[in-house]
Amino acid sequence: MLVRETLKKGIKPELEIFEVGMVYTCLRFLEKGLLKPPLHFQFVLGVLGGMPATAKSLVHLSEIVPRDQPGL
Repeated sequence: MLVRETLKKGIKPELEIFEVGMVYTCLRFLEKGLLKPPLHFQFVLGVLGGMPATAKSLVHLSEIVPRDQPGL
C-alpha cells in the first residue's frame, strides 16, 4: 500500500480534499495509524466532481478539520 511506503520514508502527504467525505476518509486513516499528525489538508474547490468554490463550502470544510493539530 502506497501510504505505508510514504510512512516508512518519512514523506508527509498533502491531502487534497475535493469534497467532505475525503476529510472523513483521512481522519479514518489517521485513526488506523496510516497518517501521522499534523495532517496537511489542501482544499480543491470549484472543479468537476468537487464542492463549489463558495465561502459556505470553505467554512464547512474548515469546521470539520480537527483543531487539535499542531499549527491549526
